[in-house]
Amino acid sequence: MNKTLNLINNFWTEFQDEKIKKLGLAHNSRGFCQCSTEQVIERSKNPEEMRYFLMMGIFIDQNMWFPIRSEFESVFRYPKLFSHPDLGSYSHPMWFAENMAMRHKVNWDKVGEMFEIIFLDTKNWFMENNKINDFNIFKRFLLNKINSDFKDFPESVLLKHLSDKSIKD
Repeated sequence: MNKTLNLINNFWTEFQDEKIKKLGLAHNSRGFCQCSTEQVIERSKNPEEMRYFLMMGIFIDQNMWFPIRSEFESVFRYPKLFSHPDLGSYSHPMWFAENMAMRHKVNWDKVGEMFEIIFLDTKNWFMENNKINDFNIFKRFLLNKINSDFKDFPESVLLKHLSDKSIKD
């Protein structure tokens, strides 16, 4: 879990930086508005890593099974991606691939690498906490979401392959 927790901690450290606060990019202490996504990424120390961390971390977080969500979030404090202009709801992580300004910046091999890191650390959390049944529910739900939400992206076959491989391991 250390890799994912380091990514999360790096995000929050950078997110609290004055250059982010001064620009008003931080919506609140839980995340940011989708319209400021590219500014947050560009101002990070490693924009490429930040892009894929946000895309896959938010994807995992938004698909966490409700009965264990609060326990999961106490360990994995992923940022929230708020919808614009309705800051009371969340924007889908496909925003990173669907948005015209960001679409060309998505490298699906890097997305796959980040998915593998985050998914395997999430899987380990389930196993370490003896939540095998919860993990089985989560992985079925996640596969359904990959098949439905990423279906318009031929490159996303990589995500399907990685999720199938990771789930079977």
